[in-house]
Amino acid sequence: GGGPVPQGPQTLSLSLATAHRRAEAPGIDAAFNHFADWICDAPRSCGLAPEVGEVAGSCCPGRYDIAIGGRKIIGIAQRRRQGRHGDTLLTATLVHAMLWLEGDLTEGVDALERFLAEAGAPQRFARARMGTLEQIAGARVSAGQFESALLAAGAAGSLS
Repeated sequence: GGGPVPQGPQTLSLSLATAHRRAEAPGIDAAFNHFADWICDAPRSCGLAPEVGEVAGSCCPGRYDIAIGGRKIIGIAQRRRQGRHGDTLLTATLVHAMLWLEGDLTEGVDALERFLAEAGAPQRFARARMGTLEQIAGARVSAGQFESALLAAGAAGSLS
């Protein structure tokens, strides 16, 4: 899975890394749901109504996209690795999100489409299906403000 997405100064990266004994590790969907629920608490605290689900036509669409008003603002990815610490079998999980905070995605999406065409995998994205939090909420939200809203909503806690 996964695919390219426009990134720049308007993009905020959020990650949660955990390790569990293999038999106690949360499933893939449980890890995605936990992370998505936590991230959604921040826009909810600002009076917005985030929705979780695939936004067709967006960059790197997935079941755990986060949208407001049908427009994707956040994509979530996950990577899992199996390992061992001494005699203990472990599962390490990294859940990562890219949030488009401010500005306009047009230039980044244009560059992404040009790159994909030059790489021999042309693709067109539905710009109306994506946006920054600023475009959708109608107010500029800085990375610091979003971080404060996340902290106010509570820590990501443990994946159990």
